[in-house]
Amino acid sequence: MHNLTASRRLALMSILAATLTACSTAYQDGRSSSLLKNPRGGYDEEKGPGGLIKVRYVGNREILMYQVQHYALYRCAEIAQREGSPYFALYQTLADALQDRRADTVRPTTLLGIPHAEVYIQLHPAAGPGLLSTARRLSDLKPIVFKDPT
Repeated sequence: MHNLTASRRLALMSILAATLTACSTAYQDGRSSSLLKNPRGGYDEEKGPGGLIKVRYVGNREILMYQVQHYALYRCAEIAQREGSPYFALYQTLADALQDRRADTVRPTTLLGIPHAEVYIQLHPAAGPGLLSTARRLSDLKPIVFKDPT
């Protein structure tokens, strides 16, 4: 049986690590292409009923569930900021939104082994029970979402 030298093993492990790191989903816009064209995933959004905004983040097989959770919540806060809303309500499902059952975090799931999150947000001009602060979510999550991978 052929044995690899220590330097060759180290080189192969480095290449494998770099390849896996390069393949994980970064925080990125996924609207410009479908998952078939863009297997790295990303975020997108669409208008929902009654002023709701549906927000999605789709990863790939290399991303971890907590990353999808952070990316989706960060995107919700970005949308609220873009729309000039200092607060937003977060709903796990459309049914939750219809019953005003607010959440404080995103609960990602998997589909065919690919982590993703889909939530609804409702923008609010003032603080209230169960509302999330746009500025706080952005400041808390920015160092996590855009951390230096090295």
